[in-house]
Amino acid sequence: MSLLNDEYEEVLCQIKECHVFRIPPRQTAEGYKAESWTDHHLWTGKCKVVARGEKCEVRLEEANSGKIFAVCPINTKGGPQAVEKVTDSSRYFVLRIEDPVTKKHAFIGIGFAERGDAFDFNVALQDHQKQVTRAHQPIEQSNEPAKDYSLGDEKISVKINVKTKGKVSSSTGSSQTSGFGDNQSGGGFASFLPAPPTATNRRVPLGNQPQQQSSKPTNNGFSDDFQF
Repeated sequence: MSLLNDEYEEVLCQIKECHVFRIPPRQTAEGYKAESWTDHHLWTGKCKVVARGEKCEVRLEEANSGKIFAVCPINTKGGPQAVEKVTDSSRYFVLRIEDPVTKKHAFIGIGFAERGDAFDFNVALQDHQKQVTRAHQPIEQSNEPAKDYSLGDEKISVKINVKTKGKVSSSTGSSQTSGFGDNQSGGGFASFLPAPPTATNRRVPLGNQPQQQSSKPTNNGFSDDFQF
């Protein structure tokens, strides 16, 4: 069963101006060259790339009436090559047209005035072939059971400390301290650490205090507490 919808017809690409040429039989295996048949112009009209499910075809239609001039069935499942690029231009192609009743076929050349039209024509054919190939690829199924990444009944506790002005509070604790003293008993966090000791505020045991001596400024204007 095809995964492509074949209930309706889809126009993959439509180009308003397409030129058809009569081409001579191919003489070598090197490919067709457009320069050998551009003087043998046959017809000008619209070019459509139409798909219905896996089927795809190139239709050449009259610009005003929509009457079909020729049809080129695209062989998506193998078989003769339906569309072939020429070796000397990116705007010309060779189509293998086929009579829907007698199944007789012939080869004609087509050309587009703009390179962008030729690009759209080529991309439409390639995209449809990719969709057909993708539709026939088997769907990979894994026999491994699906892994459960949920936490189940396990609970996670997150402790967040919120710092406010003069206080540090914890979402899971209630003890708080304040001031400039050392850590208080009770397991709480000190609000502020004491200031680092300096030569002027370092504590000296009683009875061993030296006599006060005047501190004379040095030549640089700073006290002896600052050493550079």
